Amino acid sequence: MVFLFFIRFFIRNKKIIVFGAFKNSYADNSRYLFEQCDKELSDYDCVWITSSKSIRSKLKAQNMKSAYRWSIRGVFLCLRAKYYVYNSYVSDINFWFSRRAVFVNLWHGIPLKKIEFDISEGPLKKVYQPKNELISKIINPIPYQRPSYMFAPSNYVAKLFQSAFRVEKKISYVLDILEQTI
Repeated sequence: MVFLFFIRFFIRNKKIIVFGAFKNSYADNSRYLFEQCDKELSDYDCVWITSSKSIRSKLKAQNMKSAYRWSIRGVFLCLRAKYYVYNSYVSDINFWFSRRAVFVNLWHGIPLKKIEFDISEGPLKKVYQPKNELISKIINPIPYQRPSYMFAPSNYVAKLFQSAFRVEKKISYVLDILEQTI
């Protein structure tokens, strides 16, 4: 845990964006945004972070940047990246080196059931509704890392995300963004 203290001395580079997906997949919203950014943001260093050799090989064959999560290069990129873009959790990339980064949670669907901190029963209740939240934050800090930004397709879904992820109204509505660009 001592290394967490030293992370604060790394300067985040706003031109480095790291991407990742749940369970070492190359899928979902973060994949498609990564591919679009790779094509259009030539001034940025867009890198897919993974622990999968097959995903790394596939991306390398397509001349797309990627790095292994625990390699020296992967750790360095995670320490320097200003932006973490992911589908579910910052741990999709690398939670331990993410301090002071900007977190962009694209999520992977709309909540048709209770998610995250709205869960009130079942096995995940212990994670999101622990008896002692302070101890839980120390033992398992990952669920408590709030996203800096989330995207929602509607006001209704945005309100569900606000509650489930304990975020303020920093959620961008896809429709609002489209209206601003048209």
